[in-house]
Amino acid sequence: MQRVRRLGAKSGTRYLSLRCAQNPDPPTDNPAAPEPPSRRVAFHLPRGVGNAVARNRLKRRLREIYRRNKDWFQPGYDYIVQPTVAAGKLSFAELLEHTRQATELQRTKCKGQSNG
Repeated sequence: MQRVRRLGAKSGTRYLSLRCAQNPDPPTDNPAAPEPPSRRVAFHLPRGVGNAVARNRLKRRLREIYRRNKDWFQPGYDYIVQPTVAAGKLSFAELLEHTRQATELQRTKCKGQSNG
């Protein structure tokens, strides 16, 4: 997580900040490898979102958005998703749209990132 914060390209919307950096695990050259390069996502929520119940609700929504839309996140990269305090008041549909916008913005920024 510290590596992504330090080296990652940042993009986002009014309600959501997204950082990405290339995954340090080198992709395999073996065509018979069972899995493509992984994508890892961490969620970092500020305490200002609310109490633990409110933070967990927002985190569950973000995880569900990721689960349904993994193709928005490039394989071989690590991500940090950080909503703002105001994101806690968004509906699921609004949060989904802001996540989509943030991932579209970061696609070009993450391309060409080095492993650091």
